[in-house]
Amino acid sequence: MRIQPLSNTQPFSGIQPLTAQKTSSTSVEGKQFIDLLEEMNQTQNNAQTGVYDLLTKGIGNTNDVLIQQKKAESQMKTAAVVRDNLIENYKQLMNMQI
Repeated sequence: MRIQPLSNTQPFSGIQPLTAQKTSSTSVEGKQFIDLLEEMNQTQNNAQTGVYDLLTKGIGNTNDVLIQQKKAESQMKTAAVVRDNLIENYKQLMNMQI
């Protein structure tokens, strides 16, 4: 069995940026939240691209790539905590007696 090398590949080229629907009813808080999600997505993509470049092309500094990875991991953990709190509060709200 022969393994063909990958050539001319772009990592994560299929990932599309998050975009909000352009409506006039989008609140300022909603826009800020979407901006935070887009920033988190960009950080994740940068970290993954940094790892890809370091491993395949030898481009980049190991320390910088590690810092990018830890920053992306920290943002992801924070987003998971926010999500969990949001779901828990929604459940409590739905169980309230009127």
